[in-house]
Amino acid sequence: MDAVFDFIRRCHERNISLHGFMAVKGSKVVAERYFAPFDENSIHRMFSVSKSFTSLAVGCLASEGLIGLDDKICDRLPEYVDENTHPWIKEMTIRQMLMMATCHSQTTYKRFEDDDWAKTFFTVKPDHRSGTLFAYDTSSSHVLAKLVEKITGKKMLDYLREQFLDKIGFSKEAYMITDPAGTSQGGSGLMCTLRDAMKVACLLKNGGVYEKEQLIPEVFLKEATVKQIDTDPFSAEDDGAGYGYFFWKTRYKGFAMEGMGSQLFYIFPDLDFAFGVIADTQGLVAGQQLLTDIFYDTLYRWVRPKNWKPYALGNDMPAEEMFGLPKGKPDSLTARRVQGKTAVFEENAMGLKSIRFDFDKKQLHFSMESMDFDLEYETGKWKEFIFPGSDQKAVIAGAWRSENRFLIKIQIIGEDLSPVAIEIGFRTDRAVSVRMKNTSEPKILRNFSGFAGGTCGN
Repeated sequence: MDAVFDFIRRCHERNISLHGFMAVKGSKVVAERYFAPFDENSIHRMFSVSKSFTSLAVGCLASEGLIGLDDKICDRLPEYVDENTHPWIKEMTIRQMLMMATCHSQTTYKRFEDDDWAKTFFTVKPDHRSGTLFAYDTSSSHVLAKLVEKITGKKMLDYLREQFLDKIGFSKEAYMITDPAGTSQGGSGLMCTLRDAMKVACLLKNGGVYEKEQLIPEVFLKEATVKQIDTDPFSAEDDGAGYGYFFWKTRYKGFAMEGMGSQLFYIFPDLDFAFGVIADTQGLVAGQQLLTDIFYDTLYRWVRPKNWKPYALGNDMPAEEMFGLPKGKPDSLTARRVQGKTAVFEENAMGLKSIRFDFDKKQLHFSMESMDFDLEYETGKWKEFIFPGSDQKAVIAGAWRSENRFLIKIQIIGEDLSPVAIEIGFRTDRAVSVRMKNTSEPKILRNFSGFAGGTCGN
């Protein structure tokens, strides 16, 4: 098949270290290839593909009535809670953890040493409110693996074997690495073959049904594989499509299990197609996106629907579309709810004290330790202004990415050329979080990077 050879050739030309790949259309394996020293029996580290397995374990527990997704994690693991537990941690739910909408901006066990990695999730000080913004946090999946093992009294992979893995022929040799305290690394520890992971991918492709039996809870699976939250505004194309419950959304109506180094499993139920690859792109700049693009240009193109067309820049495309305008709506019900109100933030690294919202005038007033300033934005087009605290020209635009998340994008066009994103997430109970991010470190941007959490006034 030309598409298969083209995929291999292009990966080779771009110095991508392929270990193996497989493509399944319907019930038929249409392509499978391995590269020495790997073969079909090689147990391979799947890294964050593990998170999707943790999600499925949580879904099975929920379908059995053993937990509720809106249960607070502190109520389920009270052994980690004491008088010093931060109130933002106490309010966090299992659903928010599945969405990567915790109150932590990064993996806690990498910031605080403890043999019990789950414990760090409850002791590291949070920096924003849960349920408001996406922040990739592997410790959330590790804690949920801990929860699964506490409730079932079994290793998480053994529990999943009983639920569906054994029935689909998942290998007996597969296992999960544990932390020093013995908890399965539900965020990164899965060790299995490419065929093992593809069996799960095909089960997901078929809506959780195997030989006419519903092995994965249907309602949970539908929720887990649709967009539950917007992802980081600086994500690469595919990772910017949104996130479900430890599943990534992809372009073209698909969803994915993804692991570091390009352990990738793309699932397209509408095409009855699944693709999996094991590789190592960790030393290659933008390697995962490069590998993904090659896949779409070759194997996906081969199975595409008849009306599929490759992305092409048309002559009628407005110039501003080339400049990364934030996508979204100009208004929302949340904008009406917080109109004229002020959000006050707890101590944070950015020194952000408060924001007053005037969405009627498309204006936000920021009060920071270093300065106060207004940001006046447009929706659907860029507005020129001078970046606060500098003489640098910049352009600004804003949009509601979803009902409860507002995004401002700024592009500095002076000497300190850099994009800046300010994302604000709201909850219905007045909780609000802010994430600021930029890709450079000029002096004027030092206070525009980090998270802050607080409360919006009545």
